Amino acid sequence: MPNLRPALLALLLMPACTDGDGEAPTVSALTIAPTEIAVGATTTVSGTFAFADADGDITNLSVSITPPGGALVPGPVTPVAAAAGVTAGTINWSVVLAPPTTGDYVLTLGVVDEADHPSNTLEGRVTAR
Repeated sequence: MPNLRPALLALLLMPACTDGDGEAPTVSALTIAPTEIAVGATTTVSGTFAFADADGDITNLSVSITPPGGALVPGPVTPVAAAAGVTAGTINWSVVLAPPTTGDYVLTLGVVDEADHPSNTLEGRVTAR
């Protein structure tokens, strides 16, 4: 009868292994201003958030918007300038909104690294009145 112990040991250890192309970045501490805007007015909403990436290879920022009662609308992917080799810091961001109706607009922000690992996401609300 063949010895199955080495194969079983390898199968038990596999979940602890990484794929070899680094770790996903993380984001935290979202700031957003203004948090109230006028319906129909074109307004720049901006803020900051902190990031950490052990690999120092963040490449892109994404900001998506979910309108009141609607589905998430993906925003453009924007390159993050001067992030190569940076393992932690703060990203400044901005988006232009012109809300057609009243209600809460949810902004969802995150980053992606060179190996296409997405970070967790952060959400902030802007209320149109």
